[in-house]
Amino acid sequence: MAGKDTSVGASGVAEEKVVAERGRDPLPPIGGKKGGRGQSKTRDTIVSLDERTCVLEETMGDVKDRLGYVEQNLQTLEDHVLEELESLKKVVMGQDELRTRFMELFANLQEQLDVVKVGVEETRQETAMCKRAIAGGAVVTHSPRVDGPKLKEFGGKRDAKELDNFIWHMERYFEGASITDEKAKVRTATLYLTDTATLWWRRKHNDIEKGLCTIDTWDVFKKEIKRQFYPENVTYEARKKLRELKHKSNEEVGGQEAAAAERVQPWGHGDVKAASATV
Repeated sequence: MAGKDTSVGASGVAEEKVVAERGRDPLPPIGGKKGGRGQSKTRDTIVSLDERTCVLEETMGDVKDRLGYVEQNLQTLEDHVLEELESLKKVVMGQDELRTRFMELFANLQEQLDVVKVGVEETRQETAMCKRAIAGGAVVTHSPRVDGPKLKEFGGKRDAKELDNFIWHMERYFEGASITDEKAKVRTATLYLTDTATLWWRRKHNDIEKGLCTIDTWDVFKKEIKRQFYPENVTYEARKKLRELKHKSNEEVGGQEAAAAERVQPWGHGDVKAASATV
């Protein structure tokens, strides 16, 4: 019996040592046969808890790894989204440039269409003339068309001679090209406007589209362009400048006379005092 107790005591001490090494409080030894079974169950419970703790630690490690992977994926996704936004911004800017270029091409095409319309109008008039001649039974002889010198453009210089020459050359061109339609004359003349004159016509064209004014005949066009660029008040301006020059000269002469009077005045006072003393 003493040997058995000794062995049990030794076993209990060993178990207490194992439990102490694992970081837990040692369980008090239980004597007898029933105490051995209790210690076995306790040992199994401790082992089970250790296993569960290990599993939990492994699970927590896996969770940390997965969280790191998710954070990495989020950073990659953010970088990708920023790249896509930058690409989209470039696409939008490219569309703006494309829209601007399209508007320029459209304006150029509109000018070319105006020229084509003028040619079509000329052809229509010639066709109508031929039809009338055929219907009347007359023989029409067309004079050969002579290409004159290239028309000089009008840039908006406020010079009566230059504006009159532009209008005169345009009318000679209308006669040579057989342009009789009033609107066609206006459209053709506007093709030869540049610089300041072009800006003036753009404003007028906007007013026409808004219904603020109407320029649909050659006479009205000549009246409007002369009103804008023809120096009708040249004589008035010259007389005004002459009056200003005379006024300035009078002021200078008046100033000189006042200065001379001031220089002479002391001598006058001296003469008066001398005369008073003599009297």
